[in-house]
Amino acid sequence: MTVGVLLLAAGRSRRYGSDKRLARMEDGRRLLDVSVSSVVSSGLPLLVCVGKADMQIFADLTSRHIPCVTSAGCVSGMGSTLADGMASVPTAWTAVIIGLADMPMIKPATYRLIANALGQGRIVTPEYQGQRGHPVGFDQRYFHRLKSLRGAKGARSIIDANRASVIALKVSDPGVLVDVDTPEHLASIQS
Repeated sequence: MTVGVLLLAAGRSRRYGSDKRLARMEDGRRLLDVSVSSVVSSGLPLLVCVGKADMQIFADLTSRHIPCVTSAGCVSGMGSTLADGMASVPTAWTAVIIGLADMPMIKPATYRLIANALGQGRIVTPEYQGQRGHPVGFDQRYFHRLKSLRGAKGARSIIDANRASVIALKVSDPGVLVDVDTPEHLASIQS
């Protein structure tokens, strides 16, 4: 079974006030680079999906040999971005973990745990202290549905429609609940 990570990085950062993907962490790295590094450190294959207008980010990632695709539909919302990204997932992948670029605190081991829990027909959601988080893993059975998403709604409808196939994986990683929405939030998660 080949499990890869599709990292969605096409958001416009409206609540953040500027492009949060380029915001600097305490160690000087950009938020996007921290999220990418976590996936790379997991050892899983990675595909990053950026917006069609994000040519500088695309060029930067591909110059570092990080597979990257663009989403023309990203202006419509996360569902369209996810569908565009899924259209470029390698055919060798038998499962995909959908990650979000604004969640830089997820540990590499968490990606591996989710990958190991995936199986035929399964959806795997990480759970920290009783709360469901991200990233979420999907067996290839759901690829067609992921590719057909549109607009702002992400994959929650697929999860809700397939509750019997959902594995709630308890993890010890609080990063599965931490997404960065504001500069203040970014500062607070690093202190």
